Amino acid sequence: MLSKGEPVKNARDLCRNGKIAVEKWFRTARHFFEVYRCKLVKGAKRTKRREKRRLKVLKRRSLQEYKKQSFHLALRSKPARAKAQRLFLSWSATLLSILVMFAFLLFTTQTNNWKASEVNLAAAQIIGAALALVLSLSIIPAQRAAELFSMAILRLYAKDNALLAAFVVLVGTTMISLLLGSNFLTFDSYARVSIAIQFLLIGISFDALRRFYTRTLDLLIPQSAIELVIRECNAQIWQANANADRLIQLDDAAGASLQSRSWIRATIITKSGVPRSLKYWTSQLEEFAHRFVARKDTSAVDGIVAALVDIGGRYVEGRRDSVILHLDADNLFAGHLSDIEDVLNPIYESIQLIISDAIGSANERIVRNAIVQQGTLARLAVSVTSKDGSGLQSAPLAFAAAYYLDKSVRAAEKALMIDAVLAGIERLQALLLTRDVSVRTNEMKTQVQEALFELAVASYRQSDSHIVPYRSVSGMLRCMAHQIESGEFSETDFKGMLAQVAQLLPHEIRMDLGNRRQLMTFPPYSLGFEHSIPMLLQSVAAKVHVDNDRSWVDPFSDFLDASEEIRHHYRSICRVTFGDALLRKWIVESLLACVKVHLHLIKNPIEGTEEFLAPIRARRS
Repeated sequence: MLSKGEPVKNARDLCRNGKIAVEKWFRTARHFFEVYRCKLVKGAKRTKRREKRRLKVLKRRSLQEYKKQSFHLALRSKPARAKAQRLFLSWSATLLSILVMFAFLLFTTQTNNWKASEVNLAAAQIIGAALALVLSLSIIPAQRAAELFSMAILRLYAKDNALLAAFVVLVGTTMISLLLGSNFLTFDSYARVSIAIQFLLIGISFDALRRFYTRTLDLLIPQSAIELVIRECNAQIWQANANADRLIQLDDAAGASLQSRSWIRATIITKSGVPRSLKYWTSQLEEFAHRFVARKDTSAVDGIVAALVDIGGRYVEGRRDSVILHLDADNLFAGHLSDIEDVLNPIYESIQLIISDAIGSANERIVRNAIVQQGTLARLAVSVTSKDGSGLQSAPLAFAAAYYLDKSVRAAEKALMIDAVLAGIERLQALLLTRDVSVRTNEMKTQVQEALFELAVASYRQSDSHIVPYRSVSGMLRCMAHQIESGEFSETDFKGMLAQVAQLLPHEIRMDLGNRRQLMTFPPYSLGFEHSIPMLLQSVAAKVHVDNDRSWVDPFSDFLDASEEIRHHYRSICRVTFGDALLRKWIVESLLACVKVHLHLIKNPIEGTEEFLAPIRARRS
């Protein structure tokens, strides 16, 4: 049994334990409160730091975007600002004189003791002195033109619009100044107004004098003379075309045909004397080029060649729709010719003579740039087409363009100017790669193919560099691939190309045995080259298709012809002595690749060609 004091003791212990439990709970709650408060403060600080960091990033990005926009805005506004600055400098004296004139009119009232006539005459003397200075300065470009150029350029200098405008302005201001000094008007404030006008006239005169001075400095630069010649030739071409357009409009009202319009335009341009004038100016430019080559002024020579090409190009564009063909009475077998060649051929000859002169001076930069410019004009000439009497389209200017370009490149090759030769090879193959296959250009195609082959042969003989033969042979293969892909496969052309490759093999073997080949392969047999012989055969195989309208036509005709020529080619080169040359390995690999093309065509025949596969299987065996 419990004693009387035990319940009290138990109650006391229970209260003590409850108090301890409550204290523990409060301590635990306080601990958790402190922990969560610290985490909350840290989170708030972290959030604040993150927000500050985010704001800094946004500020930096916005600043970068602003700088970028400001930079682009500055780039866009730079031409406008430069133009505004030039305009301000051109009229700075006039603007200053206007300010002085208004200040004079606003702040001067007492004019009783003025001698206005003397002031006006003094101003007239100042302007007259400026006019005399202009006449003295005009002798400088005239003397320069006489030394470097010819009398023709001197006449163009005399007709320069800027010089004439400055002279007219100075004469006008001088006359007005003298007129104001004569007191030809009588009113109360005449003296003040006349003197104020004199300020304006002096400012205009000084601006005209500055314009005359800057133009005189420009005329001392050889490029200015070239620009004047180009401007003169372009003006003549434009005037002739404008006259032809007016007459054609009258002829259109009468219902003339297209052929009649072409004949009218060609007749007007040829009879206007424009071709004769263009030949005169091109001969003048050629003469200037020879002088600059002797002075080793490369930039001036490049500008002259570019001017020749520009003149020829503008004349060709003006005559694109008025090509009239005729026969040469001295050489009836030359085919149809065009009178446009009367302007282009002298330009080609001038460029060729400039190249010869530059070769004599050992200036390869001039030679290379001249060949590049000549190639540009040649591509433009090849694009001009015309229809003959039978209705077939032809390019009458193509052969001459390829012929003269070939002569220029061969001259550079003889001088061992490798960079110029490589540029010429690119321009030669561009004539075939950019031509319209529907236009008859057989003569040009033959000329370019022979040029590439002969450049390769000559480079083997004269130079130890393999890059020129590599580029030449690559150009031959690319031209053939372009012909195949255009659907104009020719067995004769393909056979001729393979024969040329076979003729180059001994030279390649000598280079291989002499260890003169560096990181180069022979493109016709290199499986890594995109237009090797196996790839050409693959291109012919890709053109195999069935003509539903003519089901009797053998779709493998071109493929059989190509494979037959390739078979003869490999049989012919088997007689060549290779020695230890690595070239034999490439030839065997290319032959196996050709066999794989045959096998693929047999195993995966095109639908509808099964009945024509017998010759292919026989060729395989």
